[in-house]
Amino acid sequence: MKRSYIKRKQELKRVHIRRQRKSLNPIGKRGRENQKVCREKKQELLNLSIVTCEARLDGCTYDNYLSFAHTRKRRHMGKWESAERELNMKESACLCWNCHWNLEKLGEEKMAEEIRAIMARRDDLRTEAA
Repeated sequence: MKRSYIKRKQELKRVHIRRQRKSLNPIGKRGRENQKVCREKKQELLNLSIVTCEARLDGCTYDNYLSFAHTRKRRHMGKWESAERELNMKESACLCWNCHWNLEKLGEEKMAEEIRAIMARRDDLRTEAA
């Protein structure tokens, strides 16, 4: 096969840029503490057979994108070493992303009330199971 007589210009050639990958920072004290609390909460929810969203609001994805919704924002939970913070970390509900976002839009106080109501329903399940 004959090559084209049109020569390719230098600026049209692809240039592969090699970028350095930045290493991730190691997990600190707060991150390890959060992971520990999350592991405990996950085990507690599995023991109660809760593997779906507990809120079931409009637009709920049921069992996709589950996370913990706390009664307070992390920046308002108090000092990291305090017992109040540990209590607030454990005061949470398992929600899908859509329900979590809908509760966040209500405001902090209303969200705390809703999550405490969800936790009360969970406590009812716990007493029925025992």
